[in-house]
Amino acid sequence: MRKAALVAGGAALVLALTACGGKTDGNGTAAPAPGGEQKDAISALFSDPIQLADAAKAGTEKSKSSKFTMETAMAGITMKGSGQAEYSGANSKMAMTMDMMGMQIEMRLVDKVVYMKMPEALRAKSGMTKEWAKVSLDDAAASKQAFGADFNQLLEQNNPAKTLEQIKDAGTIKKSEKTTLDGQPVNHYSVDLDFEKMKNNMPSGIPAEAVDQLKGKNLIIPMELFVNADNLPVKIEMDMGPMMKEIAGDSPQAKQMGEMKMTMKYTDWGGPVDVQAPPADQVGDMPKK
Repeated sequence: MRKAALVAGGAALVLALTACGGKTDGNGTAAPAPGGEQKDAISALFSDPIQLADAAKAGTEKSKSSKFTMETAMAGITMKGSGQAEYSGANSKMAMTMDMMGMQIEMRLVDKVVYMKMPEALRAKSGMTKEWAKVSLDDAAASKQAFGADFNQLLEQNNPAKTLEQIKDAGTIKKSEKTTLDGQPVNHYSVDLDFEKMKNNMPSGIPAEAVDQLKGKNLIIPMELFVNADNLPVKIEMDMGPMMKEIAGDSPQAKQMGEMKMTMKYTDWGGPVDVQAPPADQVGDMPKK
């Protein structure tokens, strides 16, 4: 049960940082979506997951920024968040707000420093004396501060381009269709991800012992991918239920813990992103424990 809860927490944090990473142009600024304004005609459907992943990845690496929303549903609890991000690899920046169980957490990433604003009760419990806590990416990687997460790994492995790499390495397109989503034409792909084939593209935030436990289980993770006329992701859904059921095992809460779905939506690809560090007098160091 504890291991399943850790995986759930890590996976939620992964979603929070999904929109960060990728490559940048020479001056590090966001570029317009490929082809300029949104196209009216949707592209042809791909049948090869490698071609699909390459086309979509090219679009995300060129556009470099978006707004996003996220939602994770597990065991009757829903966690929601929204924000904006610029995908510039190690120089990525992001601002987002996340609501979990009646509590609101605000997170910013700028100049390779993570800032987190926690509810007052959690700040008091952790010994935080300032409204915001900060930790550099390097220190977070070394000490696993901030929920035990290695933010460098999360930034590298959990961004739209990296999700598309998972499709390339481990995906099988089971079904595809042309449809509409939020009023725009999209291509919808139902993809099965073979957990064993992910190799170096394993989802971050999952404890190493859980990954070891899942090896040899012939585990399939269903994904629903929606891309627009520029082959840019506009919605990604992942059903982590099969993975959670394997981790939870025979515990009394296994059935309830085994239900977990994650959804990301992206809009305003290539738009401007403005993320500022909080005022210095409101910031303290992130607690190490």
